[in-house]
Amino acid sequence: MKLNYLFRLILQIIFLIFLVFLSSCLSTKEWTEEQYLLKQPQIVGYKKAPYDRLYYFMRPKPNRRFFGQPIWAAIYQSASKKFNPLIYQKNIEKITEEYDKKISDAKADRKTKKEERLEAKKAKKIKKQENARQEGNWLMRVVGEKPVFLDTSLVRITAQEMQEFLHKQGFFQGKVTAEIKYLKHKRATVIYKIDEQQPTFFATPIHVTKNKHIDSVLSANLKFTELKENSMYNSEKIDVERKRIVDLLKQNGYLFFNQQFVNFKVDTLHFNFKIDTTKKLKDTTLLARMNKIRTDSLLVARAAKNKRDAYVTIVINEPEKGSHKKWDVEEVLVTILHENKKKGILNDSILSKRTGILYVDKNEKIKFSPRVLDQRIKVLPKKPFNINREMDTQRLLTSMDIFKFITLREDTTGGKLKTNIFLTPLDRHQFQNEFGFNVLQGLPGPFVNFSFKNRNTFKGCEVFETNLRFTIDGQTGFLQDKQLYTNQEIGLSTSLNFPRVLIFRKLLPTKARTNIESFSPSTRISLGYNFVKRPEYTRQNLTAAITYRGQMRNSTYNFTLSELSLVNTTEIRDDFLRLLQDLQRQGVPIIQSFNRALVSSMYFIYTFNNNTGNESKPSHLIRVLAETGGNVFSLINRNSSIPNDGKIFGLQYFQYWKLNTTFSYNLPLRKKSHLFAFRVNAGMAQSFGGSKTLPYEKFFFAGGGSSIRAWRPRSLGPGEYSPSINADGTFNYIEQPGEIILEGNIEYRMPLFSFFRWAFFVDAGNIWTTKDDQNRVGAQFQPTRFLEQVAIGSGMGLRMNFPFLLLRFDFGLKVYDPARSFEQRWVIESFKLADTFRKNLVVLNLGIGYPF
Repeated sequence: MKLNYLFRLILQIIFLIFLVFLSSCLSTKEWTEEQYLLKQPQIVGYKKAPYDRLYYFMRPKPNRRFFGQPIWAAIYQSASKKFNPLIYQKNIEKITEEYDKKISDAKADRKTKKEERLEAKKAKKIKKQENARQEGNWLMRVVGEKPVFLDTSLVRITAQEMQEFLHKQGFFQGKVTAEIKYLKHKRATVIYKIDEQQPTFFATPIHVTKNKHIDSVLSANLKFTELKENSMYNSEKIDVERKRIVDLLKQNGYLFFNQQFVNFKVDTLHFNFKIDTTKKLKDTTLLARMNKIRTDSLLVARAAKNKRDAYVTIVINEPEKGSHKKWDVEEVLVTILHENKKKGILNDSILSKRTGILYVDKNEKIKFSPRVLDQRIKVLPKKPFNINREMDTQRLLTSMDIFKFITLREDTTGGKLKTNIFLTPLDRHQFQNEFGFNVLQGLPGPFVNFSFKNRNTFKGCEVFETNLRFTIDGQTGFLQDKQLYTNQEIGLSTSLNFPRVLIFRKLLPTKARTNIESFSPSTRISLGYNFVKRPEYTRQNLTAAITYRGQMRNSTYNFTLSELSLVNTTEIRDDFLRLLQDLQRQGVPIIQSFNRALVSSMYFIYTFNNNTGNESKPSHLIRVLAETGGNVFSLINRNSSIPNDGKIFGLQYFQYWKLNTTFSYNLPLRKKSHLFAFRVNAGMAQSFGGSKTLPYEKFFFAGGGSSIRAWRPRSLGPGEYSPSINADGTFNYIEQPGEIILEGNIEYRMPLFSFFRWAFFVDAGNIWTTKDDQNRVGAQFQPTRFLEQVAIGSGMGLRMNFPFLLLRFDFGLKVYDPARSFEQRWVIESFKLADTFRKNLVVLNLGIGYPF
């Protein structure tokens, strides 16, 4: 009851704050005659020019608004009326006097360290007061925004910069004019009118160079040019093309080639527009060659189509002395460095017979296997220089978790190229401990985590790791939600990571092994023990697995060849056991998931994630899981005298398959730090053979902070099944497993003030069973009816975005509840603020990080 009271209080406070914000308004009494509050300017007339890029030049940016009201500006104005800089000046004088006395006493007592601490405290407090004196009180500095007024000089500059941007985008005759409109209540807005005129398109570019090899390289890769024929002109594409050419030539042996050798001649022909970035050409015959390339007939054809074209000639200039040299790597030297160690007498070296790489350690014997490092180093002797090989080498060595610093340097002394690779190892033994609060599906609870690493365990760059984790958090029970229970979990795991493919590597052909090595392959052999004590049962799990992992750019591949789990439920509460037995009598064999079991599985997980943390760029994540289990045990039973009853050695085993796909997408909006986030999650699992049910951990569940947030964790569904009803008329939501899941989430995220952010969201989804469930009427998935069984929740979230974590509070409100009778499912229609928490219409979800 105390929790419900707390939740109601939080919601009421937020509601009152919003009422105050919405009722606030700006007063114009203190404004000068020339001051007009700037409303959101408009950009009209654009067709092909990008709006968000045009909006970037707009100055000044208007105040943020909520439901059309500049509430942050109103807060600033209201707070400024009570702001008195003299108060902060007096505080500064008081702090100075107080601390000067303390510092004087410390100096008299010759307490130097105390004197330094007091000086630091004094400076910190004075700085805080000085900031407040100059920038305003807390509401003015952190919450509010200073009112933004119309500035006609900035309007002219904005229009000019927009017009210059149009020219760079290929609208060489484009114009931008600004119209100021003065509105009621001392408001004003600006309308920027865009007249693009006729755009310019790229023609097929040509390149001119004296170097025949460079000419052949550029010609062979012309199809990858950024200056595609008939694509719209954009000066930024020229910069991208310059970088592409430099990267291309560095991939083909030209070590010292850089952007200063690439120049562009851009000709828009008969329209009197010409942008010439070509430096003065010393060879007049070269200029003649450029002019002869395009014939008069081509010009006539283009002019007949009335098409404005940009002809680009790419000129590769030669160095002032000599010509561009194509380098071959003569030697690769790998030097092992050690921190805090002086150069010793011992100088150990090994020459790799496989690659010809020389490994050197000037302090001690080489402790890292050259055979393993050979697989990660892609820069090889007697091969042309290739910048991509150096980047791959850096990436592959970094992924091993063995070296702290990895540096590659080229040395061309004597006219020969030698690549030096310097490797500084991490500490061989590493111990870490972590304490904090765990926020998952229930209430926050403390956790403690201890980990130990031993690197280079068997001299082959292996990493042995042990983790011990203990967690306590709060959860509602499976059978009822009125009482809060503690959920305890203890996990002990050990693993040994090999930076190569074990077992099957020698069976692969040489070319396949080489290709696999580009994916930073590793093999992980793990053994773990997990103990879970929930309100309804106590469960132990002993797991062993062998997993292959690979990574390439934004993609990660995980293939678990075998995962074997011994599951033992040591304790089941009587009322929960009776429920499971009742379900079994009605044909729902979920009780088998709580028998002593031997669960085997094999699965593949593919993940693509290009989210770098930059919210100004679109990003997306794709995760695909394919899993199957129990096939080996079934094969043993079929070919032995053991009864085929779904058990082996007296232990329950499960035959099942599972598919699950998740897709999420972040779309930045025109406004800074505003974005839409989308997520879709779909999956299906099914038992087969002698198994009548899935292992309990393999079911799908819906509801909770990372799912449908208007329902408690794991309590939604399945389908239109209606749970039992409590005495107060509310549903007795309990944990509900399903074999099919469909979920969709959309969230609008935006800044609030300081490190506070907020979001509005809509969640929709449910779980279903694949077969008819007599105990849960309406649980089965039916293609013709499942849409009317999709639950809908909405709500608002408050997030505190600290530098080290994001703390999330999401309030989910039920909108459409398929568990109710058909005419009562739109529960939002009967929503009353007084029933917010009493009738479970709103759920508070606590979490760390974004929900997706």
